[in-house]
Amino acid sequence: MSYSGQIARLQGLEGYAYVRNQKDGIDLFTAILKIIDTIPDKDGFNLTTSTSPTKYKKEKEIIVAGKSVIPAEKRPIADCYFDSATLRLPLMNKSIPLVKKNVILYK
Repeated sequence: MSYSGQIARLQGLEGYAYVRNQKDGIDLFTAILKIIDTIPDKDGFNLTTSTSPTKYKKEKEIIVAGKSVIPAEKRPIADCYFDSATLRLPLMNKSIPLVKKNVILYK
């Protein structure tokens, strides 16, 4: 899922994330924007799927129970948790921690 567009650029958050479904993607970008007290632009979300699911197949044979097989490889699925956020101010040569382990450190 990607979050992009004019409003996303003005908010300073334009990007993409690999998510399991549309709800997870919207929840992720909403949580990130909540840190800076901003709500997402609903028109900025774009969910895409693979047009070539065979792209993730292995061609290497392995031996399973004495038989040679070619396993299908899928994109790995894992849970991702928001851990921290840091505001970097390069002109002041300073970094300000905003969030660490679900605790808001600076408002």
